[in-house]
Amino acid sequence: MARDLQQLEGVLISDIYAALLGHGDWQTFVDRITEILPNGKATLFYHDYTAGSGALSINSGFGRDIATAYSQYYAAKNPWMPKALTRPLGLGVRAEQMLPREDLLRTEFYADYLRPQGVCSAVGVTIFRDKSCNFMLSVLCGPAEDDEAHAAADLLTRLAPHLRQAFTYYRSGLASVTRTPTMANAATEALGVAFLAVGLDRQILSANAVARELLSSGELFRQDNKGRLTARDANFLEALDGALEAAVRGEAHQKRTIAIERRERSGSPSRVTLVVPELQPFERYFAGPCVLVLIEKQQQRHLPTEETLRITFGLTPTEATLAVALAKGSSLREVADQLRMSRETARTHLKNIFAKMDIHRQAELVAKIYELGEA
Repeated sequence: MARDLQQLEGVLISDIYAALLGHGDWQTFVDRITEILPNGKATLFYHDYTAGSGALSINSGFGRDIATAYSQYYAAKNPWMPKALTRPLGLGVRAEQMLPREDLLRTEFYADYLRPQGVCSAVGVTIFRDKSCNFMLSVLCGPAEDDEAHAAADLLTRLAPHLRQAFTYYRSGLASVTRTPTMANAATEALGVAFLAVGLDRQILSANAVARELLSSGELFRQDNKGRLTARDANFLEALDGALEAAVRGEAHQKRTIAIERRERSGSPSRVTLVVPELQPFERYFAGPCVLVLIEKQQQRHLPTEETLRITFGLTPTEATLAVALAKGSSLREVADQLRMSRETARTHLKNIFAKMDIHRQAELVAKIYELGEA
């Protein structure tokens, strides 16, 4: 067995660097490392001890439903994780060093999650630690001989420095996953758009020149002494935290964009858009989840007065008030509530406005009002 692991070690190291350089993939590495223990299952996974959450980011031998069940429920039940928070980085250990076997057998995690898979032991190593979040490699198995388990744990110790190189590589901006923000920086600077990439705990990972200027002004956003993005707008911070949570979950791309409006003291409106980029599982694991923040200044637009609308189009006072409110972005329902009228009455007023202004849609109404304001 020792000779076999020695031969396999060289292949696994080659797999790691092939994946880093784009000549291979991380799934190949994870598939191959299952061979270090009989009937092995393997995963590169993370666990956030404070949040009680985790996921089998890249795995082999786990069905999709089993991996999903872990992230949705069993991650919080994993009895090996409290010890994993404090064990030395890079030290391969057996599961029995984390929790006595007799204690494991009494847990829900074993009875309902491990045992149905034929798993009763494992070896693992913590590769990287970011506050309370641990990034680990684990190979799970059924009954194994002591010498097999010890040899497998020692192999993980020897592989750990190479795996740490992957975190250095991806998180230092060398890999293609982080070149995307670099290209976006150049493109957004040319358009005068502030661009930031924000990671967990609102850490600013990247910012273009426009964003750095905006942060320095402190007018909308600023960077605190811990490198985190802060803002006076509580709605923005809530939206950002929600987007980061979506990034951690790897949420579907159709749910990834949020846009809010904010005005600077100068009166110029700004549109802030939060984007959760679609990442491959290995990108989320090694580089970490992130949210892209784009802040775009918009030209100040002038609304005509209600009196101007009444004179120009022959609107009644109520119709003019309703038209201006719609142009400012209120919905017809909101305007009806503000004016204390039924929605049906508001719709009747809107039809009259359309007729008097010779338009047919609300978008035409807004465009025509602003066109009058700029005249």
